[in-house]
Amino acid sequence: MSIKDTYGGLYTVISADKSFADMTTHWAKDDVQKLASKGIITGVSGQKFAPESEITRAEFAALLIRGLGERVSGKDQDVSPFLDVRKEDWFAGVVAAAAKAGLIQGYDDGTFHPGEHVSREQMAAMMNRSVQRVGKAMESGSQDAVLTPFKDRDAIDGWAKESMAVTLQNGLIQGVTDTLLDPHANATRAQAAVSLKRLLVYIHFIND
Repeated sequence: MSIKDTYGGLYTVISADKSFADMTTHWAKDDVQKLASKGIITGVSGQKFAPESEITRAEFAALLIRGLGERVSGKDQDVSPFLDVRKEDWFAGVVAAAAKAGLIQGYDDGTFHPGEHVSREQMAAMMNRSVQRVGKAMESGSQDAVLTPFKDRDAIDGWAKESMAVTLQNGLIQGVTDTLLDPHANATRAQAAVSLKRLLVYIHFIND
């Protein structure tokens, strides 16, 4: 095995298998169980993952932090860059760490909207920034050529078009059908887990 770490420390190899009762026949079963066994994602309870529930912006930020192995310090917990994130919130540290690492961005009014559900185009943008964070270049072709097959391509917000195109081209996200992206739809916990797994494989943080 190989370990990628910028902080140093002692390591123990642990083997674990985690499964959820509501994932037995779900299309995302393998990816969810793989990430859960690595401690990157958790269920809503010990035996339930709730794959079709929508995931919030704070929850997805937490997944990115754990997946990339970013360190969350006490200072991150106490000092928030966003007006609507309090130090006593469970997500205060991970949101601050994700902002510091450049993985997430807030709104023009200085808020982050941590409890708001993350849209598919927001998720694409966060994954694009995550790839940039680890210094890996993604293949980038014609944005129009990548997006042309999708009938709702004009629904993508301008700030998100590059991220949607590059994550599509490199297989980090997929359309909901061959001709629809549904960029403003809220991402489900299953979709977030599968996209995160693809991201971590792409940047060689885990094996396929």
